[in-house]
Parts: sequence; structure tokens; C-alpha cells
Amino acid sequence: MTTSLIFSITWLICIIPIVAFVSLSIIWRSPQLAHLSPIQQRYWSQTVFCICLILAFGRDFFGIIGAIILGAGLLMRHFSFHNHQLGLASKKWPHVIGQISKSEIISYAAINDADSRYRLLVETKYKVDNQSFTTNCIAFGHYHPKYRSTVNQILQTYPLGKKVKVYYQPDQPSLSTLEQGTHYTQKGLSTGNNLLIIGTIFMLAVSLLYFNDIWEQLLSLMN
Repeated sequence: MTTSLIFSITWLICIIPIVAFVSLSIIWRSPQLAHLSPIQQRYWSQTVFCICLILAFGRDFFGIIGAIILGAGLLMRHFSFHNHQLGLASKKWPHVIGQISKSEIISYAAINDADSRYRLLVETKYKVDNQSFTTNCIAFGHYHPKYRSTVNQILQTYPLGKKVKVYYQPDQPSLSTLEQGTHYTQKGLSTGNNLLIIGTIFMLAVSLLYFNDIWEQLLSLMN
């Protein structure tokens, strides 16, 4: 039996399952992670599954393509998921009245004729228990708008000097937002999940080729 064949079988049957088992055991049973919600546990379990797919099959050309798709999906979902969780939590946060101290366009970038990005600065000052804070968060996951009409709408909604509600995390008042909810995080989360689905299907197809190659090597050795 060749060294590469032994390595492949050992990698798939022993190493990858052990990595998955240990990782999932930490997520589900560790006292330090007991505070994770079912959604967070499912998120990290899916992340471990995708990483194991990358480790198991991301070694040849098609495997690397699948690994890139899964990696992009994991990164996009990670950043969107964090903002999504904050958006969900913000629905239960208390609020104080703050005042818009800055409301302006700070930069404009035209990537090409069909794509451009405006960067806005909407800064709000507020106080919690007589302690002053400043936030530039309109909403968690808020994106840089493409169109001038969207920019004008945002600047009209939050003009300089306007008094607004500021929702803040009770345990960390510096973490705050002007808008509650997850409406700005849905797109990134959906795109990340779609990439993970595509990448998983792709990697499972690669796994069939991989196992077929191992089977053919075993048959050739038996003969």
C-alpha cells in the first residue's frame, strides 16, 4: 500500500473526525461557552463542518476552488452574523436622547461607470448616567450607499443638530445605534449562507471523486 494512500485514508478516517468531534464537544459542552444561544451553537457547528470539508478535500485543483468558495462564505457570514446578533439584541436595549453633531459626506469613490460608493459620517453625541459618549453607527451592518438619492435621504433623516433616540447596550453604553433591528445585515448574511451552500455542494462532489480515486487504488492493490 502506497504512502499517499495510507495518508489519505488516515486523514479522512482518523484526523478529520477527531478534529470535528473535539471542536463540537467544546462548542456544546464547554462551561465557558454555555452562554451561547442555539442560533450561535448552530452557527459555530456549521463553521466547524465547513472547515473540516476544507481540511479534508481542499488539496487538489477543484478542492481549492471549493475551499475558496467556502472561505469567502465563512468570512462574509462571520462579519454579517456579528452585526446581525447586535441588531437583534438592540431591539431590547434602552435609549436616551442624543443630538446629531456631524452629518456629512466624507468621501466619494467611483469604482467604474456602474459602481460607486459614498462614505457618510453621521455622528451623534449622547449621555448615559452623566457620562458622555459619541457614536457614528446609524444601524448595525449599515452599508456605504451607491446612489446620491440614498445619500440625500439619509442626510435628511439625520440632519445636523437633530435630536434622536440612541439605543445603547446597558453593560457597555459606548456600543450604540440610532436604528434597531437587522434590516441592513440580511443581505450579507444571505450571500454568505448561499456561498456556503454552493461551496458545500461543490466539496461533496469533490469528495465523491476523492473516494472514487481511493477505491480504485485499493482495487489495483488487491489485484
